[in-house]
Amino acid sequence: SAELRYWLESQADANGLRGHHIGVYAGAYTYDFEFGGSGQMAGFNCGVGLSYGYSIPLAPRLSLDMGLSVGYIGGSYIKYNYADGCYIWQSDMRRRYVGLTRAEVALVWNIDFPWKGGKP
Repeated sequence: SAELRYWLESQADANGLRGHHIGVYAGAYTYDFEFGGSGQMAGFNCGVGLSYGYSIPLAPRLSLDMGLSVGYIGGSYIKYNYADGCYIWQSDMRRRYVGLTRAEVALVWNIDFPWKGGKP
């Protein structure tokens, strides 16, 4: 997934970005989960939405970034069972979900480049 962020407060300094941010994101995924003999396998699924987060400085180049996202997830998947050494298809399903789509906690290390002011 990819996300574009806008930082609400001008707290960008030599150690990175800090404070509140909002954003938009889009992503695509596929999966195959099996638990206790039954599972789900997704084809192409996609999601889009809006995000809000806050970044807390922990050290000069280290911060903790937390965020929540709401949006839409849609796509198709199949339900299957595993029995006698074989995977058995059960049904085709569609997913259309609107609501909380992501919860994020990330440890961010800000890389120090050898140039300042955007000039190499």
